[in-house]
Amino acid sequence: MHVTLAFIGQVGEEQVSGVVDATTVAAKEQGPFRVELSAVGRFPGHGRPRTVWVGTSARTADAIVRVGASVRAELLRHRVRFDPKPLRAHVTLARVRDDADDDDARAIAAALAGVDVDGLSFTASSLHVMESKLTTKGPLYSSRREVPLAGPPR
Repeated sequence: MHVTLAFIGQVGEEQVSGVVDATTVAAKEQGPFRVELSAVGRFPGHGRPRTVWVGTSARTADAIVRVGASVRAELLRHRVRFDPKPLRAHVTLARVRDDADDDDARAIAAALAGVDVDGLSFTASSLHVMESKLTTKGPLYSSRREVPLAGPPR
């Protein structure tokens, strides 16, 4: 599970330090916070799903967007390019295989219809600079650096 604050894409090893520096600065501005989960869904909303996600409460979304804005501002300052699409606060649960068929799509939709996450929460206490490597079985994620959220609680 993860929340993407800024999607950077492929960068050279020489740019990783700028990503880590940007993340470190942003993490100093925000203390740990509660991530309150609200509803389960998928992207896109119709047709074949590509991503399964769980949404967050409005309070959590505000905190995620605030941290994401800080990370993005610092990435710009470090001249690291990222996808500028607006941040949509959600926890990514899974990516759906490209070869998923209509039966798979129906099974995913049916499974999501029965999920209730209200009342579930966890504490976000750090940011991670993640690396993904694409394989034939899907992406493999690894944390290149973990940076504790060290700012004041909000």
